[in-house]
Amino acid sequence: MTIQSDMPSTHSSFAHKADRALYWSFAALFFFLPIGTSPAVIAGILVLSIWILSGKFITERQRYMGEIWFRPLAFFILLPWVGLLWTSDFQEGMRFASKTYYFLLAFALASVRASERDSVILLQAFVAGLTVAAVCSLLQVAEVLPGRNGIPSLVGTKRILGGLFLVFGVCLLLAYLRDCRRADLRFVFVSLIALFFMTLGMTGARSGYLGLAVVIPFLYVYFFRRISVIRIAGFLALLLILLAAFGPFRDRVHSIQSEIQRFEHGDANSAVGERLHMWKGALVVISENPLFGTGTGGYRQGMKRFENESIAARDINNPHSSFFYMACSFGIFGLVVLVWYFGVLLRKGWTARHSPVGLAVLCYGVLAVVLSFTSTPIIDFATANLLALMTGIRVPNNDV
Repeated sequence: MTIQSDMPSTHSSFAHKADRALYWSFAALFFFLPIGTSPAVIAGILVLSIWILSGKFITERQRYMGEIWFRPLAFFILLPWVGLLWTSDFQEGMRFASKTYYFLLAFALASVRASERDSVILLQAFVAGLTVAAVCSLLQVAEVLPGRNGIPSLVGTKRILGGLFLVFGVCLLLAYLRDCRRADLRFVFVSLIALFFMTLGMTGARSGYLGLAVVIPFLYVYFFRRISVIRIAGFLALLLILLAAFGPFRDRVHSIQSEIQRFEHGDANSAVGERLHMWKGALVVISENPLFGTGTGGYRQGMKRFENESIAARDINNPHSSFFYMACSFGIFGLVVLVWYFGVLLRKGWTARHSPVGLAVLCYGVLAVVLSFTSTPIIDFATANLLALMTGIRVPNNDV
């Protein structure tokens, strides 16, 4: 009898320790995502190892299988593996299909027995990591730190990632600021918002600027608890004026028209030109394979016919648009699954939009949709990881 009575408590103790180990591993992942790929990969492997070896992927399966996002995400994960059946480039297809492990993080995070405060701490870990990356980025701009691998950066070649993460960081800080009553913490939050905004201005990330403009109405309504079209428009105008003080912002905005004109005259060797070239090719690939697409990784082969010596972009493996990527790879079915997934994620955030965590899910969902028109956050490591984490994170009334 003594042995039998001890067994449940021993099991309960193990389950609790496994749950806490999993939670703090997630905290490490949130912290390292803005800092660098290598530490984030290690943290992610640790998360999935604990989740599987502790048995939580089985014992807590009802927690994630009961979520509104479970079915669309399950289809989203399975589709690249099914797409290997008709791809023209199996090796390239395997490379893309293997990226779906990122989204297992959503199931693992939903398995954690977490309160709303636990979710807030995870987001604060992300802000802490983003602060480190932002400071390092500004020091690189000032040429105090070298811009090389191993040093966190949100500028230069990482400006698309940096723009998205910095705008998301501003969203988080504004959510905390609204209900904060301590003067010292309010000062810290305002200072960090200024740091992130300054770094955003130096990134030259056009997608980040667009994303900021799109989420401003949500942030205004959350912060002031009212809707005012005139004030929102005025706030957007003020942000535009502030951003115009940064050289990279002015240069990147002014170059849009000239890059489009260059493309119209046959020169696709610019950021806008390359995307227009990739999208033009994607439309042809989609028109030839409208139902099932070219299969996982098939876009690369489909684009080879459009390559020529005048175009610097070679061996393009994705169309730099999540919507074009899904449509090229899996046809109309892929596009439907992506829209379904995004729609459910936005619904999750919307139903809990009055809480900081719910607002975070809503804002990142909106940012992911916006970025998906000009990039592929669903397959890029850091953005896809954070997308999975925002999918699985616990929000108030999460069972809606």
